[in-house]
Amino acid sequence: MHRSKKQKGQLKQNNQEVSIAQSEFSGPVPRPEDLKIYNEMIPNGAERFMIMAEKEQEYRHKVNQEIIEDEKKVLKREFISRILGQIFGFLALLFLIGLCWFAFEKGNPAEAQKIATWSIVSVVGLFITGKFLLNKR
Repeated sequence: MHRSKKQKGQLKQNNQEVSIAQSEFSGPVPRPEDLKIYNEMIPNGAERFMIMAEKEQEYRHKVNQEIIEDEKKVLKREFISRILGQIFGFLALLFLIGLCWFAFEKGNPAEAQKIATWSIVSVVGLFITGKFLLNKR
């Protein structure tokens, strides 16, 4: 990136005059006056600067687009992961309810109660840690 700022000053010392000039420019390409000088020094110098600036802009747009696409893929994967987690969690809960029912029907209400208690404790624990992890992000 080029920076441009014109600054002129004069110093007087022992009846001698000294002139100081400084030029800076900020932007993707040099000032038009400087481009004209580059064009005189280098064949198609101004055109080469413009091509360089256009290529740089294309590259930045491409990189930004790739970042956006990557973020979309990550969000999609996270969404699918959450949905699958909910489906498998629901299926596991149904299995445990069925296991409790089976134990109760077979004449083991104490075992059914243990399974139900540990299932509820586990599910509540998962919800609590899940909320904690979401809040941590």
